[in-house]
Amino acid sequence: MIGYKVVVCHKQDEQIRYYSAIMTTNKVEYKIGEWVEHEPNAGPLAVFNTIEDAIHFVHQSVIDCWVKIFKCKYKPSKERKLWYYIEEEKLSLSITPDGTCFAEKVKLLKEKKDFN
Repeated sequence: MIGYKVVVCHKQDEQIRYYSAIMTTNKVEYKIGEWVEHEPNAGPLAVFNTIEDAIHFVHQSVIDCWVKIFKCKYKPSKERKLWYYIEEEKLSLSITPDGTCFAEKVKLLKEKKDFN
């Protein structure tokens, strides 16, 4: 399926690395053109159904860092909640942003340049 992934960008060792903007404590690193799966100690990955939902999330969130939106391919997950473990405690988001889809794996395809 096709969706849109909002990522937080970090420059490390002269390379730009991409991480999730929704579950920021779950450090899954996304790579352009490569399938990325969720961690074994975490639930599904989050993508947005439409570019409009992704843009709305960026404009409504309080993310104070370098953010990009990518068109992506994803394999839908059967799970319907975002969760992860921290020190043996399972944490989950009870509310997700509008338009959130849940994915087993995600492949970033192309950056959407004009969304501000």
